[in-house]
Amino acid sequence: MKHIAIWDEDLEYAGCLASALNKRAKGKWLAMAAKEKQEWESFIRQEGTALAFVSEKYAEHINSSNCKVIMIGNQSVSGKCILRYSTVQEFMYYVEREIYGAVHNIAKKGMRRIAVIPVLDRTSCRDKVRNMCKGEGKVYWEMSAFSDLELMEQGVEQILYGIKMREEAFAEMFRNQLVRYMDTWALPAAVSFLDIRELTVEDVQWFFEQLEGLGYEEIFVYMDMSGVNELSLFSLFSNIYLIQEEDAAYHTREQSILRLLNLAKCEDRIQVIK
Repeated sequence: MKHIAIWDEDLEYAGCLASALNKRAKGKWLAMAAKEKQEWESFIRQEGTALAFVSEKYAEHINSSNCKVIMIGNQSVSGKCILRYSTVQEFMYYVEREIYGAVHNIAKKGMRRIAVIPVLDRTSCRDKVRNMCKGEGKVYWEMSAFSDLELMEQGVEQILYGIKMREEAFAEMFRNQLVRYMDTWALPAAVSFLDIRELTVEDVQWFFEQLEGLGYEEIFVYMDMSGVNELSLFSLFSNIYLIQEEDAAYHTREQSILRLLNLAKCEDRIQVIK
């Protein structure tokens, strides 16, 4: 039996991750969560330890490991770091690749389509998403009623027109409109969110397919519910992050958003983050 070591400063998170992986093990592996450095070192010295998930906070300690190490971080770096809020299925991608030498029973990985919904629209929420989106092969898009003025000045209307008309030269149109904003490749924002609401599910699906064809690995779509014309839009996303508010006064709003997402039958892809 192969072993998987997990070490994170959030002990509850590490324990839950180990439990979730073990539920899918079918006798092939055993995931173990370390509570301290000594226990971590004991785990990785065990014969049969094939993989370790380690918080980026403990990066200085990974040199002593002889197994494959994947960092758990707040910014995803392909092949080296997995996003802290990733689904169990995404952790399973690494587990099965190391255990079997290939990926089994997991859909072919295409471009990750990530919707991020704030309970309360704040600049700090946008900054959180942009931090997730830094790096090559990623693009940031705001489908919301409000946006940063710098992005709104650029205008996204040409791209929206290209989507609607299924422009053959869309790739060139897209590249010409893409902007570098706060260390992130971003699409200009719509001057009016009503323009965004004109997009159908088929339009957005076609747009995602064009981006995948251009080689993009991830798109992060920052959206409030005002930009959603059809709940079926959420069926296009592989991950849905709900940014939670600490203030209990917003609990009712959070529950309302979750009910809508449940109506869209995407509850298995929702993760609540802070």
